Amino acid sequence: MPAAPKNNPPLRRLLGPGPSAVNPRVLESLSLPVVGHLDPAFLQIMDQNMAMLREVFQTKNRLALPMSGTGSAGMETCFVNLIEPGDAVLIGVNGFFGTRMVDVAQRCGAQVGHGARSSAIPRGARQEALQTRCHRACRDLYRCSPACGGSIPAGSRAR
Repeated sequence: MPAAPKNNPPLRRLLGPGPSAVNPRVLESLSLPVVGHLDPAFLQIMDQNMAMLREVFQTKNRLALPMSGTGSAGMETCFVNLIEPGDAVLIGVNGFFGTRMVDVAQRCGAQVGHGARSSAIPRGARQEALQTRCHRACRDLYRCSPACGGSIPAGSRAR
């Protein structure tokens, strides 16, 4: 059987959500020998990455760690680790990912309140729900997800 031809795609700068052009330093590192996840060198690299993440997110939380996966994988990771069966979760649904958030939260056993597609949750109702019905973890997730409609009030960074 002949060897498969070498793939040499052109280098491009893509300005969309991805796939994106990969920095040559990253490509070079991918050509190096693989380091196992239990190797002391890997653990040292992970410790360095975690320290940099703590600096970026202005936190002292030792569990700030990188997650390899899609945005949906990150969202599901948050829900699975923050929400327990019976917790109240408020989700503003405004498209595919809002609907996905509802599905993930329900699979975690949350009691989900949400705004209908193309409708907003009135600010007063949202504030009331966050203060009285939502679990603390839900409020923290809301404050830490501005891309999903949350906000990060001054002085409320993760500790």
